Amino acid sequence: EYAIFVSGLGPDVNEYLLASLFQVRYSSCKSAQIMSRGCGFVRFMDKSDHQRALIEMQGVYCGKSSLKISDFT
Repeated sequence: EYAIFVSGLGPDVNEYLLASLFQVRYSSCKSAQIMSRGCGFVRFMDKSDHQRALIEMQGVYCGKSSLKISDFT
């Protein structure tokens, strides 16, 4: 399992919305979990989807805010 850390989430974003945003682009996206203070994790089963998401999802809007993406090891 591979994970990315997502920050910059606005109060209008819930786990369903975040997961849906990734699942339509990456078939191996397993789940999304939002923590406090506008950040969370998105998990993937496939390493190539994980690596693509790190690049492709940087700055993409989810709700009213743009995502900040980094690797989570």
